[in-house]
Formats: sequence, C-alpha cells, structure tokens
Amino acid sequence: MALDGSAAMDAAADMSVILAWWQLRDHIKDHGFIASIPYRLVSVFIRRAYLRAAGHEPGFDETVRTRLNELSELEKSSCASLDASAEPFAALLSEAAAPMRDPQNERVLRQLFYHLGRWIYIIDAADDFGDDAKTGNYNPLRFRYGIEGDKLPEQVKAAIGETLDASVQRMAEAYSLLDAGEWRQILDSVFYDSLYGIGRAVLDGVYRRHRKRTDLTVGEDNQ
Repeated sequence: MALDGSAAMDAAADMSVILAWWQLRDHIKDHGFIASIPYRLVSVFIRRAYLRAAGHEPGFDETVRTRLNELSELEKSSCASLDASAEPFAALLSEAAAPMRDPQNERVLRQLFYHLGRWIYIIDAADDFGDDAKTGNYNPLRFRYGIEGDKLPEQVKAAIGETLDASVQRMAEAYSLLDAGEWRQILDSVFYDSLYGIGRAVLDGVYRRHRKRTDLTVGEDNQ
C-alpha cells in the first residue's frame, strides 16, 4: 500500500500551519497580557498563512478547534482518566489522515496518527510532570495516580511505560501495512526504535539533557 503523494504533502503543510495557529491562540489565552505578547506578535505574522490553510482544510481547522475545547474542559475538571484526557489530542491527530485518497490508506493512517497523538500527549505529561507540580498546571498523571510531590514513583513510571509501548506497538502494526518507499529506513527507525528510546529517556529523566525545550503538543502549558 503506497503512501499518497504531493496532495497529501500539501495538506500536511496546511495542517501544520493550523496546529501552529491554535497553539499560539492557546498560549495567548493561558498567559497574562504581558507574558502573551510574544505569542500575539507571532500570531500576527502567521495569520494570513493560517487563513489560507484553514480555507484549504476547513474540516481539520474545525476539528482542532473542537478537540482543543474538549481538552480544555477536561483540564478544568481535573480529569483523572489518562485515556479520556489523551483522547482529544489523539482524535485530533487522527484527522490528519483525512486527505488520503485511498480509503484503506486513510484507515491505516488514522490508526497510526491516533496512537501517535496518544503517545505524544502522555509522554508530554511525563516530561512536564515536575514543572507542572511546581506551577500547579494540570497534569493527568497526578490525578490518575494520586501523586504528591514533583517526582514520578517508579511503579508509576513502569505503568506509563507499558501504556506508551502499547501505543507504539499499535503504530508499528499500522505502519507495517504501508509502503513507505524511499522513507522506509528513516520510518523503520522511528517506529521500531526511536519512540521506545524517547519514552525510556523521558521516564528516566534524561531526555531534557539532550534537547532544547520545545512544545510537543498543542496547549503544552496546560498539561
């Protein structure tokens, strides 16, 4: 099963702009006026690109808006279910498969992107746990496991590792049904090795030593 070509790449570019726009709007909403000024300035510069992308992918734009609102409500309610709190972002990312012209490709990629979104949300929560404990930001792991303090207990790390690995396995199963062509070597490394390695590094507390601070998800400051 071959991956679709340039049309899908164009759609992916539009979706990336849409995600960036709503991430900026989320940061503006969650920060005070002074602290949000950098996000406001960037949003001015990308507004035209966002409007163009939203015109190309109106369904995805509406999905992002809806799913982020759902995520915001879950955070406000201090949701204690890891699956429920991860669902909006996982479902949001699965919509990135919608432009696939081949129905079978779309089904496979929806599965892959859904579990990628779930993995990103949970790994981000683990990575941010210490900071969230200090700032008081919502973190689903605190409520799911009833954790006090700013450290993840070893038994919790083990449980998180299992659920992360389960999503990686689902991604790998979906990926195996795709013909990645010239991207095969890189994607093999991602789905059969790199994601496991990143998960281990985050849970071991060493991942931040090897990277600059970057957002992994939309609305990271809330998670």
